[in-house]
Amino acid sequence: MASSIMKTATYNIAQAIRGTKFEGKTYIVGGYVRELVRQRGEPKDIDIVVELPNGGIELASLLYKKLNTTKPVIFKKFGTAQIYCKDYNVDIELVMTRKEAYDFKTRNPVVEFGTINDDVVRRDFTINSLLYDISSDKLLDLTNNGLKDLKDKIIRTTGNPDVIFMEDPLRIMRAIRFASQLGFQIEYNTADAMKKYRKSLEMISEERIRDEFCKILTSRFYGYGLDYLVELGILQYLIPEFTEMLKIKNQGKWHIKDAWNHTLEVISEIEPTLEHRLAALLHDVGKGTTMTEDEKGDIHFYGHQAVSALAARRFMRRYKFTNEQINKVFTAILMHMSFVDGMLDKTIRKKINQHGKELFLFCVDLAEADSKSKQRLTIVQNIRDFVYTDKIEEEIKLPINGNMVMEKYNLKPGPVIGKLLKAEKEALFDNPKLTIDELWVIIDKEVKNNYWDIELGY
Repeated sequence: MASSIMKTATYNIAQAIRGTKFEGKTYIVGGYVRELVRQRGEPKDIDIVVELPNGGIELASLLYKKLNTTKPVIFKKFGTAQIYCKDYNVDIELVMTRKEAYDFKTRNPVVEFGTINDDVVRRDFTINSLLYDISSDKLLDLTNNGLKDLKDKIIRTTGNPDVIFMEDPLRIMRAIRFASQLGFQIEYNTADAMKKYRKSLEMISEERIRDEFCKILTSRFYGYGLDYLVELGILQYLIPEFTEMLKIKNQGKWHIKDAWNHTLEVISEIEPTLEHRLAALLHDVGKGTTMTEDEKGDIHFYGHQAVSALAARRFMRRYKFTNEQINKVFTAILMHMSFVDGMLDKTIRKKINQHGKELFLFCVDLAEADSKSKQRLTIVQNIRDFVYTDKIEEEIKLPINGNMVMEKYNLKPGPVIGKLLKAEKEALFDNPKLTIDELWVIIDKEVKNNYWDIELGY
């Protein structure tokens, strides 16, 4: 491997530890090694294990003195240190080799020094257990499965999968995340244990589950991840509404695919941002509880957009997404059926005034991805074109303000003023080119039709 890492941070680390107690005791492990073996370039994060008590912290101090790194950030409880190598733009985490025993109440491991073999078997998957001995320039596969599983594109636990997932249930999500990122298959016994212990995820913080879920959804092979989430019952556990939705095999005459495969198709058609894919994933999740069949045998999902939007909001609140993310996804799902028959220009302007142009176009994105007929696609595209060409501002500036209304009609501040200004705004939604004189005519008409008992000041 020397030719691939010469003149890099790892080469300089090898030079720095030559002739010290760290020589022959220092290994790179994890994703850095995995990606080098896969010839995917050098990652910007290096994980180093040192087979010496307190070795990670001590080596970080040595590298700080010998290389151009930041001052080590120390975590004494776990024997780890972090440094940043400025010359090569890499973050390096260093830790002593260790063995762990998990406290099943707090989910925190009890850590103590261990051998390199102890350190390897405590790791989650064989593809992440490969070692690179910096001093000898050798690759080590102590599980005897790491290189083979990388070649065969397999995710397999380093040891007994029951123990691996009992110790840390988040590894269930990590396995699916690696499958999604790498396009790998999960080995049968590993998958079986993941299904068995999926409810143990309740012991893990919502934030950690959310982070893994988001990585799955935005990965290159997200379809692998979503299928595993469904097959292993994890998606239904995280979002219970999917339990009923996944049972829908016939969506009626307007759909060729079942509910789940339609959802996957919509995800494939939408922009690959997290918020877009969340909206696509959840846009029909309420169909399971809204499905009806009429006397003709036609299937309907009346109101499913509202039920889906509420389910999406519950899920996103539980797993602590930001308020902005929740609002975007909720609004898009709630509105995604509003585009089916088109929108009046006035309605588009009102929606943009209510939500802003950016959020409205986000909603259009979902509606477009969900549109399968040429007619509906044309409708959605026409709405998008109108948004880009219409001159109305998100925040409408009313030519006639409240003071002007009060002065003309001899009124005091109160709800009537707001209603008259609302009439003005509605008129501008219909025609943004109205002049101030034309707007006064509209307000006059509103006053005479609805507020005839007001003593007019003209």
